[in-house]
Amino acid sequence: MELLSRRSTHRISWLFAGVVTCLVIAALMVPKGEDVLWINGNHHPSLDLFFSVATHLGEGWVFLPFMLFYIRSNGWFSLVLGASLFAQGILCSVLKRQIFSYLTRPATMLDHSLLHFVPGVDVHSNYSFPSGHTATAFCLAFTLSLLARRWQVTLLAMTMSLIVGYSRIYLLQHYLMDVAAGAAVGLLSALLIWNFVKPLDRTGSGMWRPPILQP
Repeated sequence: MELLSRRSTHRISWLFAGVVTCLVIAALMVPKGEDVLWINGNHHPSLDLFFSVATHLGEGWVFLPFMLFYIRSNGWFSLVLGASLFAQGILCSVLKRQIFSYLTRPATMLDHSLLHFVPGVDVHSNYSFPSGHTATAFCLAFTLSLLARRWQVTLLAMTMSLIVGYSRIYLLQHYLMDVAAGAAVGLLSALLIWNFVKPLDRTGSGMWRPPILQP
């Protein structure tokens, strides 16, 4: 069981790492700004509605239903989710507001006549790098995949996180590089928390308990 657990964890980790790597490579290959012009330029009223709603899946409150669900069956799972959310939030804040605070968002750099502004969406100007929404989405997706170890959950969670990242570009909030960096931050934060709490597992089944309750 423990061997299977380790194999599942490694496969999930490599899958997410591969997706993040592809995002980074794409961001490096596409000139900054052209990514936004292409994604935002392919707009439609139905896509405006879809992405303006879907982008909220990258907000921190999305963690809460899963934390409440797990807290009744396994408090440690809930703790992992909460700690992962906190870690990626702190890391994103430091990067966005301290180290890369000088980087601005697409609406401040690109010709407005070339852009499509989605009605009802407040387009921000500052703190572009990295994308906090994407970091939150990837952090949640990766953590849920590790906890559930079901390919259906991994596929759904990965799709959700990619949609959030795409929505941030479509809505003129970020560049592709911001999204790629956000995905990396979310993945690394979740990995750090997972590796920190995993040694507490003494059952071999993934069901964590405080050491004092170990048989």
